[in-house]
Amino acid sequence: MKYDKNNIRRLMSRIGFLAVGLGLALIVGGTGAAQSVSNEARPKPVWPGNGIAQREFPNGSNMFVENDHGTWRIWVLELVNGDYVQALDFFSGECMRVKVKFSPDGEQDFAFTDAKGKFHTATDEGFHFTGPVAGDLNDVVFGRRALRFEGTNNSCDVTLGAVITCYQAADNRWSKFPIYRIAAVPTGCHSGNLDSLVDTALDLDDGTFLVTEGCYVFRLRKSDLSPVGSAPALRVVDESAVQAVIDQAKGKSIDDATGYLAKALNLPTDPKLSCKED
Repeated sequence: MKYDKNNIRRLMSRIGFLAVGLGLALIVGGTGAAQSVSNEARPKPVWPGNGIAQREFPNGSNMFVENDHGTWRIWVLELVNGDYVQALDFFSGECMRVKVKFSPDGEQDFAFTDAKGKFHTATDEGFHFTGPVAGDLNDVVFGRRALRFEGTNNSCDVTLGAVITCYQAADNRWSKFPIYRIAAVPTGCHSGNLDSLVDTALDLDDGTFLVTEGCYVFRLRKSDLSPVGSAPALRVVDESAVQAVIDQAKGKSIDDATGYLAKALNLPTDPKLSCKED
């Protein structure tokens, strides 16, 4: 998949994340094609409860589940030009340089060969993958709503894309922002920038899913978007809480919208937990 994430973000900012469609929703199979497998027929992996819900992995995009003779792994592939990229085993944290496979249309496939010559490919047991940017994992939907907060310094303006539930009972629905920070650069906002854009997502079929956001991969719960363990770079905030801060700021002269929002919501601002600009 050859996508420029910066161009995608600029496009989504202009159209406000509305009516962008459902993107590339896939049931990940051995060749990346959509496949239908009954839930009763396929084995259920038990994912490690290691308390880790965050991995730093810049340019992560394609994700797939591998069943290696009963050993289950989740791989995240780096999206860069060329045949050789980094691959991350999410649960172990192992990272290796691999040669990716490409589909007939020239897009990065859900398979690679490691340095020892071993071929790794997606299981055909129906784990749902979606991306880039706009898509859904059944009742969890990405990239369809946004809030924008502006100040007098437009380099510090904030646009946040929500993750929402659409098909649950009304009293269980939510709309939230999984917010992370992008580090300040000399020519930009001195407070850095905030983002919540989900690039890709993979359903782990256990009530949790992985998302790629900026330089991170997070594991979140489908029930409420909370991290499944430690994720210090991430802050999940209800849309209503963000909207309340924006409403309270009306009529005030605010120069730095990013800094104002980060302080009001107590968001992570540690440079060590911030992504570098692509």
